[in-house]
Amino acid sequence: MVLSTFPPWRCPLLFFLLACSSDSTVEPLAPTGSTGDPSTETVVPNPSPYVAPDTETDPEELLDLATIGAGVTQAISAAYAVDAAVALEAQRRVMADGDSDCPGLIDDYYAVYGYYYWYATCSTNLGASFDGYGYLYDVTNVDAGSYFAHEADYWYGLADLRTADDQRYEMTGTVWDYHYRYDSSAYDYYSWGVLGDFLWTGAEYSDTWLARGVSAQVQGYSYRYDSGAVVVWLDGTVGGLTGSFDAAHLRSVMHVDEAVGSNCEAEPGGSIAVRTTGGEWYEVVFDGPTYWGATSFPPSCDGCGEVFHRGVSLGEACPDLSLLTLSPEAPWR
Repeated sequence: MVLSTFPPWRCPLLFFLLACSSDSTVEPLAPTGSTGDPSTETVVPNPSPYVAPDTETDPEELLDLATIGAGVTQAISAAYAVDAAVALEAQRRVMADGDSDCPGLIDDYYAVYGYYYWYATCSTNLGASFDGYGYLYDVTNVDAGSYFAHEADYWYGLADLRTADDQRYEMTGTVWDYHYRYDSSAYDYYSWGVLGDFLWTGAEYSDTWLARGVSAQVQGYSYRYDSGAVVVWLDGTVGGLTGSFDAAHLRSVMHVDEAVGSNCEAEPGGSIAVRTTGGEWYEVVFDGPTYWGATSFPPSCDGCGEVFHRGVSLGEACPDLSLLTLSPEAPWR
């Protein structure tokens, strides 16, 4: 509606709101490109500044539920395959090629805090080189009183390391690997994590995940009781999947056996999302307890999870979840 150029007080308020007329003979100008005949005009609304244009391409053909379930099983396996102990072992391998001057450990840190610290850009006489910094806590077979520490290893830093025979190890981030034995409670506790980028170039670790140049943010812990009961928790993102999928996101995946308090041993709590090679995500949401001591709705405890794609439920997938419980030891060994 085009308003008159006369001020509004020339018309009563009610009529001004509806259609204010005047005695002016000046006709309002039609918009540019207009025919002047309202009956033939097409009104084009102005785009909202708060709504972004939809440039998303159409999704690829939806995968079947069995394929999605297989991808979830593969995601659990991929999370276990990023073994923190391998990264720590490779770090110790390079440090063994150092000498008293290179990389030059700072003794005060070990005396006060109990871990090794180095910061250097140096080379040894045998040809090994160290560039960067690193903190290393390395404990093996120590009786701590209330528990026995089989392993308590932790590394944090940013380093470009070369062995004397010119193998290269690039590591940025954090790695830890703990294994504690609690005799009084009859269980073993494991904790591990790989957060960062790691790449080994050379023959010695060519058959491990280090050779793939993995960028990972994955961690987990497990309680393994002498009775056989298990508690497992996994979280993070991993790559390296094969087939229809190339990556996965495990979000607080929690499995608790009935023997230690769960009323849903058939499936975990949390969710696992898998990404296709075309960039589409499928998320499988499980109905098990989401934390130790929680319960779940019994009819929903069937070993299957609800599948979502772009926020739409596609039905249920029933992956093989036995990897969460099979091994009596640390499942990632």
